[in-house]
Parts: sequence; C-alpha cells; structure tokens
Amino acid sequence: MPTKQEYYLGVDLGGTNMSAGLIDHTNKVLGRIKKRTRAFEGGDRVLQRIVKMSRSLVEEQGLQMKDIRGLGIGGPGAIDIEKGVVLNAPNLGWEQFDVKGALSKPLGIPVAVDNDVNVAVYGEKVVGAAVRYDDVLGIWMGTGVGGALVLNGKLYYGTFLTAGEIGHTLLHPGAAWGRRTLENCASRTNIARLIVELIKANNPSKITRMVDGDYDRVRSKVIAKAVAAKDEVACRVVREAAHFAGIAAANMVTVLSLPCVVLGGGLATELGDTWADWVRESFQQYVFPAKLQDIKIVPTKLGDDAGIVGAAIIARERLA
Repeated sequence: MPTKQEYYLGVDLGGTNMSAGLIDHTNKVLGRIKKRTRAFEGGDRVLQRIVKMSRSLVEEQGLQMKDIRGLGIGGPGAIDIEKGVVLNAPNLGWEQFDVKGALSKPLGIPVAVDNDVNVAVYGEKVVGAAVRYDDVLGIWMGTGVGGALVLNGKLYYGTFLTAGEIGHTLLHPGAAWGRRTLENCASRTNIARLIVELIKANNPSKITRMVDGDYDRVRSKVIAKAVAAKDEVACRVVREAAHFAGIAAANMVTVLSLPCVVLGGGLATELGDTWADWVRESFQQYVFPAKLQDIKIVPTKLGDDAGIVGAAIIARERLA
C-alpha cells in the first residue's frame, strides 16, 4: 500500500444506479455521490454525468484534477480491460463502447476499466469480507446477477475475458424463456417483478402499504423491509431466489473447490445475514463433497462502497 498521500476516483456503474467516490491511499472513502444511471439517455450522457460527479467530488475535498492519480470504473457486462472498452452490457444497451476514452480525455487523468462485479469482489478481497482468502467467488444481486472470481489472489478473466458471468448460467434448460438462468430467477429485478405479480393476483402483502400502492417503488430496501417484517409473499419469493443462488454457488464451488463466497449487490446488502443464511442452506444441500459444506459464505463487508473502493484499488494497481 502506498505510504504517501495520493488520491484515486472509483466509479461503480450499474444498470439502475451509479456511484462515484474519492479514495485516499488508505482506501478510505473521502466522499461519495450516488445517482440513477438513466441508461435510456444513452452512453454519452451517462458518462458525461460521471465526469461531472468526479469533478464535484474533487472540488468538495479542496483538490484539483491534477491531484488525482487516476480513475477506476466497473461497468456491467463483458469488458476488454486492456482497451477499456465495454464489449457488451445488456443492462445498459452498450456494445463496443469506449469508456476509457470517454472519461480520460475530459478529466485529463488515466482510466482503468473492468467489470462492475470484478471490482467489487476485488475490493472485498483486498480490504473487505474476503481478506484472508486468495480464492473467492462473488455473487452480486442487482438489476441482473453478476459474478467474479479471484484465484491465487488475482482476478480471473479467462481466455475471452468473460469469466465469472454466473448470472447467465442455466438452472432450468427446459423452462420457458425468461425463467432459465440464475439471473432470470434471482435478480432483484425479477424478484420485484414476481412479488408485484403475486400481489396483483390477490395475494395480500404488507408491501402494498409500504409503497402506497405504487409498485414501481418495489426495490431492494422495500423488499428487505418486507422480509424483516416476515411478509409471506416477500419471504417466499426471496427465499426461492436464495435457493437458486445457493445451487449456482454450489456448482461453482464444487468445480473449483473454493473456500469463500461473498454475496453482494443492492438486494444482498440490504438483506445482509438473512440472505447469506438462506443461500447457505441451499448451498449445503448441493455442494460436493460434504467437506465443502462449511466454507465461508458471507455478506459483503464494504456494502455499497465495494464497487468504488475496488475500482479505485484496481486503478492504483494498474496505473501506478
């Protein structure tokens, strides 16, 4: 870790929300800004707002852009980390999008680009819930379901730079389209959709009162609040999603013999130990051999800061 004061910007770009943070040499978050991604505005507008957020953070700390050593950004989808190009981000509607160029030129600083879950899980490995482990699986539940692998202490990308995309693994090959993958069954988007469908099908739920009948407001915080209140609809849907996440985790751990799984993303962060416990129940049923049943399955320690901290750490390591 650097011994002198230096600053990096970290950006966590998700399908629904995006966050930017200013990080010092001790990985402390000095300031943060969170906004809606508003992907429908187009990639150029989204990145223009990230530039504005970054400048605001720097100014708030009484610094100038010349004081910033670099910016790291994690974006959803497949990334060419060498070129800094988003190859395919379904939740943003981006293909072959030059994120590095679009940010480095207006800010005047070097930029490192990676997958959003990669940077979050790497943050957990360096300063979060997985500090003691060199081999880690991360599963992040949000707009979609993302995954990342740390092997031998380093992010693992695979030959085609797409390793870790656990959300697209098949759970039900013969099911109807839209119910086949882990992302179909366990993303916050689909959990909210199913909860609303059940409520509208005359299944009573405390959520109706929580959102004053505006079901567009059924997001992670509301779902977690309903689970804490033991709402039957929310608990059944979330527990089923956790069951599928546990199966997916068991498959990966069985193949790779991993000692640690970290669970993050908006929904998992809000649910905390409840989500981890429900995932663990399913995981222990399906992992092989039985000696792997007691590996660590833990919720994120960094929470909403995992992405910005991890992105800043990756920028420091790559741009130094």
